Amino acid sequence: MSKFCPNCGHENKDVATFCGNCGSKLVSPDLSSNLRDNGYSTNGSTTTNTTTTNAN
Repeated sequence: MSKFCPNCGHENKDVATFCGNCGSKLVSPDLSSNLRDNGYSTNGSTTTNTTTTNAN
């Protein structure tokens, strides 16, 4: 199974820690999908909460 870079989308070897194309840190596929499912997005080294709240 390959790892895809969350920053540039480059396909990397499963054992890679950093993207061979842009150098971003790679997140394991399980962790990356769990974060997205919980309203978070990753961009290499930063995790951002992408949920919105209604201020009404």
